[in-house]
Amino acid sequence: MLSLISGMLSSALLAASASSTSVPPAHDACRATLTVTDARTLATETPNARAFVENLKATLKTEIAGRNGNSVKVRVINTANKNEVIGVYSVNLRTGAVLDDDQEPAEDGQTAATRQRLIARHCNSR
Repeated sequence: MLSLISGMLSSALLAASASSTSVPPAHDACRATLTVTDARTLATETPNARAFVENLKATLKTEIAGRNGNSVKVRVINTANKNEVIGVYSVNLRTGAVLDDDQEPAEDGQTAATRQRLIARHCNSR
């Protein structure tokens, strides 16, 4: 009985020590910084901007509305409708995260796929 308890205790200790180990980050992980051009691309790939193109046949252009540290504000404009502003987006150049002018996430799976493609392009060009 005592050997059974000590065996169970050993197993529990091994399991606890295994769960507390962490996997070190990969040494070859790329930490690409996106460009202003990439920020413009991501702003036009937001669900709202794509909806204007798909549903209203909008023609989009972008303008840089400002820059603050690692973040670029991009204004997306519908040139087919008297330069109507359809959104202002903040794009983090380190992470590629896109926020709308209310600082809410402005992305979906397609936006995320574009972000990953842009980051991969920078990582592969090194």
